[in-house]
Amino acid sequence: MRVLQVIHYYPPETPGGTQSYVASAAALLKAAGHEVAVVAGARAHSETGEVIATDESGVPTRRILRDLRTEALSGDAGSERIEALVEEAARDFAPDVVHVHHWHALSRGIVQRLKGLGYPVVLTLHDLFVTCPRHFRMPDARRFCANTATVEDCAACLASDAGGVPAEALAAMILERTEVLADELAAADAVVVMSVAQRDLLRTIAGFSPGEMRVLPIGIPVEGPRPTPPAPEAGRLRVVNWAGLDPRKGTHVLLDAVAGSGRRNAFEVHLYGRDGDADYMEELRERGEGLDVLFHGAFEDEDRHRFGARYDVAVFPFLAFETHAMTVDEALHLGLPVVVSDCGAPPERVGSAGLVFPRNDAVALRALLERLLDEPERLEALRSGRHGARDLRDHVGELVELYANLAG
Repeated sequence: MRVLQVIHYYPPETPGGTQSYVASAAALLKAAGHEVAVVAGARAHSETGEVIATDESGVPTRRILRDLRTEALSGDAGSERIEALVEEAARDFAPDVVHVHHWHALSRGIVQRLKGLGYPVVLTLHDLFVTCPRHFRMPDARRFCANTATVEDCAACLASDAGGVPAEALAAMILERTEVLADELAAADAVVVMSVAQRDLLRTIAGFSPGEMRVLPIGIPVEGPRPTPPAPEAGRLRVVNWAGLDPRKGTHVLLDAVAGSGRRNAFEVHLYGRDGDADYMEELRERGEGLDVLFHGAFEDEDRHRFGARYDVAVFPFLAFETHAMTVDEALHLGLPVVVSDCGAPPERVGSAGLVFPRNDAVALRALLERLLDEPERLEALRSGRHGARDLRDHVGELVELYANLAG
């Protein structure tokens, strides 16, 4: 089977979660004997509208560079040129099925364009872009929009980035965007979401009617056995987080939880990842002053595999609505007990291998961590608990079945 993957960015230029997932899925499809090609947008840009053809691990890839003078917001406002280039790539490859993963950095009309050529199209909604130009329904890095937000609310939120566009005109543009993307969903042969939480949220957003959505949780490549957990250290709890040093990931909530404990010296906090925004890094260091907290910086995949042998619990206090959160899968497959906020999909997967606390509630998180400190046997029970994290191979097998049904 010939499968064309269409995505906003693609490795190695941008190695984010969605991009890494698509690259890993493409590798598994290729290994199973399918022919795969990729059309991607790019962070790089060009005033000549350049298209760069490369080979990424045996997968032919075309990157369409935007002209930022006219196409900076092509995912929201559309670009005839980009849609024509996606169409050209599809004609050249002649796929049996096309899988669209995002409009951003490409154009908001690509599903309808590809359907017009007669190709079956699978559309995966990886985030909340279909209802929000900011992707996450967050007016800033710490607040989450109400499901009842109106077009006027969205216009007010986006006004600072709109270059002085009048509020009424901006509202009209947002409404048009919503209508076009609704048509994109309606044109797709299958619309896939990654969690029940994501599906349910989309169903309840005011002014948005997504239609039928198929929940198909993704997974991560699972290699080798679980690492042997560390020997318990009496009176100590070793906490790790590698979700990203960004306010939306709630790292500051973790530090506040530990700082407010009467036994703060019993906790080690290990933070992995490249430094985020300078102001936020300064805030984290201030909140962590006097705590046993280490900023380890960037890390490699082999480093992550060792986390299960070094730490007692992984904590991910997300503030953003996580449609999946691959770091949770990584922790669960490493055998780490996991503590997550109740925002989005992670509670669906932690099962009896994790604990859940209310979003942005440092006091509730502190209580859970102190409980684990007092009850080390609870950690052992969590390590042996059942969870819903999947192997990517199983997910790709389900994708192949979906592709085959549509291509047939």
